[in-house]
Amino acid sequence: MTAVRPADLADLVGTVQLHGEQLPGGFFARLGPGFLRSYHATFIASPHAVALVAGGEGVPVGFLVGTVDNRSHYRFVVKRLGPRLALRAGAAMLVRPALLWLFLRTRALRYVRWVLRYPLRSRRRPPADAAVGEPPAPMVAVLTHVAVSAAAQGNGTGRVLVAAFLDAARAAGADEARLVTAAGGPAERFYDRLGWIAGDVRAAAAGDGMVREYRLPLQDAAP
Repeated sequence: MTAVRPADLADLVGTVQLHGEQLPGGFFARLGPGFLRSYHATFIASPHAVALVAGGEGVPVGFLVGTVDNRSHYRFVVKRLGPRLALRAGAAMLVRPALLWLFLRTRALRYVRWVLRYPLRSRRRPPADAAVGEPPAPMVAVLTHVAVSAAAQGNGTGRVLVAAFLDAARAAGADEARLVTAAGGPAERFYDRLGWIAGDVRAAAAGDGMVREYRLPLQDAAP
């Protein structure tokens, strides 16, 4: 069985390389390896996320990054690491005007709204102070990116990485895991086989195709 372990900063060269090779069409990948390195590092630094690599010593044959508490992770990133990520992304877009236009057209307003709402979110009352009878918001884990090298595809590496992510999400107390993947692609069959529940199909954030949402209940699901 493929060995899976938590990633550290020394693994970033390998995870960034895999991301660029196997997930080249994503917006973050198009921002270049410098941005990807800083982006992957947020999952290593955050107490509300996981970064996993598969394989022995040297360059990993697979990686996965995801959040075990999505809301808390992005609060952490905005507060602690946001300026560094913004500078990396801005530098990449300044030399790629097409990417800058794509960002302004498809993502800028959503990101600004999130950042402006962040202080309000951070001051919300804890669930114990919520109104009587009001159910607490579910704790959601999000599988953000997973990739396996061409040589290792089909040998179970992806399945082991996803299982390790779900174990971490359950241990953190997440109620549900979610992900988004390209609609109609081979990843759909992969997640169907693993028992994820297919949801709606919608336009991708970058406006370059359709994606399908998946979810998986955790606390009442078998490991």
